[in-house]
Amino acid sequence: MLTLRIISFFLFFSLIGHSQIVINEVSTAQNFGVADEDGNYPDWIELYNAGTTAVDLEGYALVSENEVKQNWIFPSIIIQPNDYLIVFASEKDRRDIIDHWEAPIYPQSIWDYYTGPTTPPSNWNTNSFNTTTWNNGIGGIGYGDGDDSTIIAPTTTLYMRSDFILTDTSNISIGLMILDYDDSFVAYLNGVELARNNVGVHGTPPVFTDLAYEEHESQLYNGGNYEFFFFDRTIMGNSKNEGNNAFSLEAGFYSGSQTISINSNENGTVHYTTDGSIPILSSSIYTAPLSVTSNTVLKAVFFPSTSSILPSKPQVATYYIDENVSLPVISITTDPKNLWNYYEVFYVFGPNADSVNYPFIGSIFWNGWEIT
Repeated sequence: MLTLRIISFFLFFSLIGHSQIVINEVSTAQNFGVADEDGNYPDWIELYNAGTTAVDLEGYALVSENEVKQNWIFPSIIIQPNDYLIVFASEKDRRDIIDHWEAPIYPQSIWDYYTGPTTPPSNWNTNSFNTTTWNNGIGGIGYGDGDDSTIIAPTTTLYMRSDFILTDTSNISIGLMILDYDDSFVAYLNGVELARNNVGVHGTPPVFTDLAYEEHESQLYNGGNYEFFFFDRTIMGNSKNEGNNAFSLEAGFYSGSQTISINSNENGTVHYTTDGSIPILSSSIYTAPLSVTSNTVLKAVFFPSTSSILPSKPQVATYYIDENVSLPVISITTDPKNLWNYYEVFYVFGPNADSVNYPFIGSIFWNGWEIT
C-alpha cells in the first residue's frame, strides 16, 4: 500500500508585576507524550500563573532539590494570567520562546504529483521547477488503504510538491512536519533535505526504483497516530526563501546604462520606486525591464493577488553609473520625506525659521532630532 499524507507542516515563531507562579505539573522518565523541538522526550515542568496579572520570569530560576546553586535562570518570558509554560529539563539550554505556530501546508492542500515511471529531473524539488506536466490532487495521495483523497495507480515512488509563500522568515525558530506514510519518505524545502525515514542515505536523493528498507504501514486509518519530524534553525536557514522578487543585476558600480529585470514567480504585482521611498500600491507597476542611465536607488515590493498574504519586504539596490571611485562606498537610502519634508526634517528651514540672517534661528535643522 502506498500513502503519503502530510498531516501538517508547521513553522514556529519566537519572540524575544508580581503574581503567583506555581509548579502545576511535573513529568519524569517519559518515553512518549510531549516532545521537544528535536522530537525527544525529556522530563518537563509545567508552570502556571495563578494570579491576575502577567509575570515576567526574567531572573527566576529552576533549582534542583538537593543543590544550593541556581540550575537554570529564565530569560525574559511573560506568562499571562491563567496561562501555562512547559519547560523541558533537557540540558539543552535553549531560550527561544515559541510564541505561536503557523501552518503553510495542510493535509487537504492541493499537491502537484508525479508517479513515474522514471526519476524526475534533479531540480524537481527546487523553487524554479515547472510542474505543468505533473498531475495535481488533494492530499492524501495514494492507493490501497481506502483513506486517500486522491487515488493513484500502484507505483514504486510518488513525488509530491506544494508551494507556499513566506513573507518574513526572520523569526522562524524551528519547523515541524507531521506525517502519515507508506513505506518511507524524503522531504525537501527548496532543494534542501529536511528529513527522511526508512530509505537511502541522508544527502543522496533516492531514484524512482529505490525501495524502503522495510515495510512501514500508515497509521491513522488503523486508529494509530502520526509521526513528528522536527528540523532546526540551521536547516531552516539553509532552505527558507523570503520574499518573492529579485533584481537581475546586483547593486554596484557600472559603466554605461544598464537594463534591470525584477523577477517574480508568484501571482501578484511588483511595484517599484527610484526616489528612495518604499513602494506602495500606488507606486509604479513593473511590467518590463528597466533602463538605468544614471545613479539610481531601486526599491521593489511584491504585492500578492491574495489579500490574506502580506506584501514582501522591500528589496533594495543602488546602482552607480560611470562613477570613478577608489574608496569603499556604503549606500544608505531613505525616503525623501525623511530629508526634505518642510515641516519635519533636517535639510529645510521650516515654517518658523529666520531664513535670511545667519545662523537661521528657528530652522528645523537646529532641532535635536534623531531619525532611526
